[in-house]
Amino acid sequence: MKQIAKSLYLQGHHNEALEIYQDALKLNQNDWAEKLVPEDPDILSNLGSLYFQTNQEQLAFECLSSAIILKPDHFDANQLAGLVITLHKDYDVALNKYRSILKQSSESSILWNNIGVALMGKRNLIASITCFKRASYLTPFDWRISINLGIIYMHTSQWLSAFQHITTSINLFNMIKQRSIHRSVINDNDDKNNHKTTHDVGMIYCFLGYCLIKLNEYSKAYEAFMNAYKQSNKNPLVILNCANFLVKSNKKLANQMFAKYKKLNLTSEFELPYWVNKNDVSNNK
Repeated sequence: MKQIAKSLYLQGHHNEALEIYQDALKLNQNDWAEKLVPEDPDILSNLGSLYFQTNQEQLAFECLSSAIILKPDHFDANQLAGLVITLHKDYDVALNKYRSILKQSSESSILWNNIGVALMGKRNLIASITCFKRASYLTPFDWRISINLGIIYMHTSQWLSAFQHITTSINLFNMIKQRSIHRSVINDNDDKNNHKTTHDVGMIYCFLGYCLIKLNEYSKAYEAFMNAYKQSNKNPLVILNCANFLVKSNKKLANQMFAKYKKLNLTSEFELPYWVNKNDVSNNK
């Protein structure tokens, strides 16, 4: 059962894997799960990851906390716990989790990316840029790292650098999507269980449009915002940004977008302006 659950987990079938783990927990004392779960931090960490990916954060955090109690330097458990804590904006605690495992895997681009996200949340922008650059050096073709660099350069009003990194992110995203070799938590067509996405691709085009405005490229900015709406016309943040851009040039369309925006509920799944991938928290050492 353990191998079946692990196989389903690696294939992205998180609910199915979680059900098998839960079934195993109900078996008798002679079964592997009953013996191992209370004292095996690896299994607890895997369960925590599955709970997190199926949007059961409280259960996820309980499993991760138990894993860390058993093994304080457990890499995956600390990294995922740091991610959960970051999503709740407790950045100092998240950074402590990351520091506890940094020596184990100083070459992990995902870890450096997540450290950068926490530092950006603290508005420690210079240190955050350093971390994102380190992550990009280690994994130069990760579009999420590129967009994070683009976002932080927007924070520092370095519009050309922001434009370059956002464009790179879009190109990498499209290349990976075309090859169909990557599953992203921000793609509407991905695992139906990943409801708690940060942004979708439309938000990337909104960032691109905003940079182009700052660079006085208004016709290209219009194209970017229209592409954003085409890609993500159910994301309220995308709709709102597109409507704001169109207020002066196409008031009728802008009003239609504002009306659509008001009908949608702005939920937490679109609030975090940085990219982290919950599927990357395991097996990155």
